[in-house]
Amino acid sequence: MKGIIPGKDIEFDAFLNRYCGIVTVNTSGTPPAWDHIPAARVTELTAARDGWSAAYAKLGGAHISADVLTKNEARRNAEEVLRAFDKEFILYSSKVTNAEREELGHKPHKSKAPVPTPTTTPLIEVEAGAIRRIVLAYREAGKARHGKPENVHGIEVQWDILDAPPTRVEDLRKSIFDTRSPLVLEFEENQRGKRVYFSGRWEIQREGIKGPFGPILDAIIP
Repeated sequence: MKGIIPGKDIEFDAFLNRYCGIVTVNTSGTPPAWDHIPAARVTELTAARDGWSAAYAKLGGAHISADVLTKNEARRNAEEVLRAFDKEFILYSSKVTNAEREELGHKPHKSKAPVPTPTTTPLIEVEAGAIRRIVLAYREAGKARHGKPENVHGIEVQWDILDAPPTRVEDLRKSIFDTRSPLVLEFEENQRGKRVYFSGRWEIQREGIKGPFGPILDAIIP
């Protein structure tokens, strides 16, 4: 909340009075709009405001050292009470709308745009590798360079070593996730010469969003 509290006393005075006024309106009535805030906490906030207002008004034109110290202490107390109140009841509460938070002085809430589900399938190419290793380079359709589409976290590849071509991706029992082309599959010596089948799809792993699988491809383990 530090960023919304004005630095100058005259601006702080106006801000605090406006803030407390909005809180008082929304916690009054039967039932109140903000029914999640205990009356005792509203009283604590307005009491801190009243203490500040009295100390600030006492300064008048001539600034006496003792009055300045009292004013500074009243402001520190008011800010402490205000921050705790705002954090507990305003900033993260589902009872308070974004428009109401803005009215209290908070910056507009930026809603995160939904991440679209990938609609394309990866183009996977088998590159030459060392023995017991298959290198899968993947790229977005229509792109010359290897890589993944914008907003996509990586590629999920389903794969398996089978004696006969599978008819469904579900027949591929192993899965691996990769975020940077190429993807390397490692094998044992006794698996050399066998045929491995694989299919890939784009995935936004953090959100759990997955696109469609591409065609089932195959390669001989070198």
